[in-house]
Amino acid sequence: MVNISSILILIGILVVIISTIVIFKNNKEYQNIYDEVNIMYKKIKDYSNNIEIIVNDMEDIVDKFLLMTEANNVGVKGRNKSKDIIKQKSTIDIKDTSNIVQEKELDVETSYENEIVRLHEIGLTNEEIAKTLNKGIREINIILKMHTMKNNVN
Repeated sequence: MVNISSILILIGILVVIISTIVIFKNNKEYQNIYDEVNIMYKKIKDYSNNIEIIVNDMEDIVDKFLLMTEANNVGVKGRNKSKDIIKQKSTIDIKDTSNIVQEKELDVETSYENEIVRLHEIGLTNEEIAKTLNKGIREINIILKMHTMKNNVN
């Protein structure tokens, strides 16, 4: 006859084996979840680093532009206005932001166009202007043509 204690031992061993299988299965699922979270963390970190680089590049561009407009005493319209806008950017009312952005874009376009026209009037070729301003020759050609057309209409 089979002893009751041997049956209980056999049932105990089966329970331990089943528990071990369930634990390994759950551990594998948790490991997959951990790996997914780790991948998301790396992507977020890369995204954050890229945004920081973009912000720094934009700050450098704005600084270079401001230095260029200050260095070129060519009667840029609204230059003091754009400086005031930049100095007051922390106190700007949110409703006024769109107007200021539009004014600043107009000031930037005007000063950029004026610089190209000024260099052209001194006698520089379009290629020389493009090299001086680190811009493409096609861009210079288009801006000069638009300036000529605008002046012909006025």
